[in-house]
Formats: sequence, C-alpha cells, structure tokens
Amino acid sequence: MACSRDVFIKIDILSGLASDCEVAAYRLKENDGPQGPIDVRALLRLAASACQSSEQLLVVTERDLRMRPLQSLFGFANRRRGVAVVSTARLGDSEDPLLATRRLRNLAAHELGHLKGMRHCRGPQCVMTPVTTSEEIDLRPLKPCGRCPTRAGWIGRMLGAVAAVVIVVLVVAGIDRIASLMASPAPDFPFT
Repeated sequence: MACSRDVFIKIDILSGLASDCEVAAYRLKENDGPQGPIDVRALLRLAASACQSSEQLLVVTERDLRMRPLQSLFGFANRRRGVAVVSTARLGDSEDPLLATRRLRNLAAHELGHLKGMRHCRGPQCVMTPVTTSEEIDLRPLKPCGRCPTRAGWIGRMLGAVAAVVIVVLVVAGIDRIASLMASPAPDFPFT
C-alpha cells in the first residue's frame, strides 16, 4: 500500500476487525495546521487521492468531523471510494487509554461495516446500531447481529416483488385455463 507519508501515518488498530476484507488504517498527520473541524468529504477525497491501492482505507483523525446537515458525527464511510473516516475528538475520557481504544475500535468496526455494504441496524446488540454519545459506543458490541440490512437489500426486495407478480400472473392464467377447459363441451371421440 502506497500512501503519502506527508499526510498519513500507518497505524495498527484493526487486528481482529477486518478479517474478510483488505483494509489499511492510517492516522491523519495533524501538525501545525488548522485545528477546527475537518470536512468529511474533503478528507475522503484526500485519502482516496493520496493512497493508491486496491485496499480499503480507514483514516483516523483527532479533529472533529463536519458534514452538513449533520450536527454530530463520529465517523463516515464512502463505499464507492472505499474510504472510511473516524474521529477521536468526541470519544471522551482521554484519561483512560483502554477505554478510548475500545471506543475507537468500535467506531472502526461500524464504519468498516458500511464499507462492506451494511446499513444501520435497529438491533440493540449490533455494531451497526447508530449512536449519538460515547457512552452508547460502550454498550454496542464489536460484531454485527447478522440481520443488518445491506445496500444490496433493495435489489432483493425488488426481485421478490417481481417474482410475486409473475407468480400471481401465472396462477391467474392457470385458473383461467382450467376454467375454460371445464366450460367447454366434452370431446366427441370416435371410439367408445
């Protein structure tokens, strides 16, 4: 994986999280530049252009994330670009490095789920459940529940609807054919 060292520093936070896809994790180098919130879309573009690889990317930043119209954002993933971003700015409790690491890994697992095509889930015991506070992150497990909706789910629903219509048409045509056979006079065979 070639990634501009001027912008990103390779980190290892993904062990055990990204077993079924190629993902590289990087920390955004944040020296003496601006310290305010960073635009998520601009960071996604920067990561995609600075890192030339077939691997998916996870970028970690200490700066808060900004993306209109959302008010608060722990992370964001763009499946088409193959890049996810997470921020440590609002994880809270920086005095406990183990807690901060657990929260960061949970956010990473959530955003990697989006890169794999998973959508937000309503299951309470699922990493794909959306959260709004760092305390909610602590309650969320690291694994998906297995019933999470996927981006491809609409295709399945559409195919199911088409199949249902075809079945209804065939049943109606079959009933009509049976009814017409029963209504026609009995055939007159020459041999009886």
